[in-house]
Amino acid sequence: MKLRLRSTLWLQLDLTWEFKISWILTSRAPKDCITFYGTRHVCKRSFMSSTFYSNCDRSHIEECVYDDIRFGGWDNIRRIIEPLTESEKSTLMPALIAPLPNNYAFSKKCAEVMIQQQFSELPIGIFRPPIVTPSYKEPIPGWVDCIQGVTGLCIPILKHRLLWYYGEPTVYPSLTPVDYCIAGMITAACDIKQRHEENRVLQSFDRHVSTPPVYNFCFDKNLISWQQFIRLVGSGLPTASGRKLSILRNRVTHWRILSRITFWWMYFVAYIGDMILSLLRKPGSNVRLVSGLDTLAHIVEPFCCNSWTARNDNVKQMRSLLAAEDEALLEFDVDRIDWAEYYKQFTKGLNLELERRELRRRQKKKLESSLTV
Repeated sequence: MKLRLRSTLWLQLDLTWEFKISWILTSRAPKDCITFYGTRHVCKRSFMSSTFYSNCDRSHIEECVYDDIRFGGWDNIRRIIEPLTESEKSTLMPALIAPLPNNYAFSKKCAEVMIQQQFSELPIGIFRPPIVTPSYKEPIPGWVDCIQGVTGLCIPILKHRLLWYYGEPTVYPSLTPVDYCIAGMITAACDIKQRHEENRVLQSFDRHVSTPPVYNFCFDKNLISWQQFIRLVGSGLPTASGRKLSILRNRVTHWRILSRITFWWMYFVAYIGDMILSLLRKPGSNVRLVSGLDTLAHIVEPFCCNSWTARNDNVKQMRSLLAAEDEALLEFDVDRIDWAEYYKQFTKGLNLELERRELRRRQKKKLESSLTV
C-alpha cells in the first residue's frame, strides 16, 4: 500500500451529546487508523484532514500545531465531562471549548495535537481546508451531493425568498471548490512522503527533525467578499427577473435587526403555509425548514463576521512537486479560478441537487402510499 488518504467530515455542530460523536469521528477514529497502519509498516504517507478553523480564535494562523487546549488538555476535559448528565454537559461545554465556536473546530484542534504528540515519527501531515463548496470542474462543473453550511444558506436565493444575511459585507471568506481541495490533498500526500524521507536522512546525522507538516489550504490573491458571493450566486439564476430581484432580496448586512426582520417574515409565511396544509389534512414542514435555516445562519455567523490571515508556504511549495502533465490533472490553485464562470455552475449545480432531492421525496412518498394501500 503506497497511499492512504483518510478524510472524515462531521458537520453536527451542537454542543451536547453530539460532542462525543464528533470527537470519535475527528480524533479517535484517525488515531485508530494511523495506529493500525503505522504498526504494520504499510503506511507510506498519510494526513489528517483538519479544518482551517481549528484555531479560529487567532487572527493569523501559522503552519504549526497550537498545543494550547485549556483545562489540562483533552484527556482532562474528557474526565471532567464523563460523569455529568446531558443537561450538565450542555451547560458546561461552551465554557470548555471556548474560545472556539463549536465542537467540530475544537475536536479537530484536539486531533491535531494528538497527531503531533503521538505520531510525529510517521510520514503524516495535517491538511487544513477552508469552507468547501461545489466542484469547479471535476467530476462535472457545479457538482454537489449535500447541502450544508454555505450551500445551505444559498437555498433562499435559489427559491427566490427574501433574506438578508447577518455578517460583515466586506469580509473575505476562504472558499475552495471540492475538486481543488481533493487535488490539494493528493499533492500534499506526495509532499509528506518526500519530507519524511528527508527527515530520515537528517535523523541519521542526529539533526533536528521538524514536526508533522501543516498545510493551510488558503489563498490570498483572488478573493471575493461575502456580499460579492451572494451577488454571484444570484447572478446564476435561470431567469433575468430572478437575477435582478435577487440583488434586492438577498444581501449581507452588518445590522442584525435587519436580518432578524427578514427571518421573522420567513417564519410568518411558513406558519401561514403550515396552517393551510393542516386545514387540508396534509403534513407541514415549512416552519421546521425555516428554523433549520435560522440555526445554520447562527452557526456560520462567526465566519461571516470575521476574517483570518494565514501562512501557506507549504501549499505554495507543493506546485513545484508536480510535473507538467500532473499539474494539469491536479489543479488546486484557487487564485486561478474565474469566479464569474464558477458561480454560474455553482448555482446550476445546487438547483440540480434540489431537483434530485425533490424527486427522491416524491418517489418515497409514492412508495409509502403504495404500501399502505
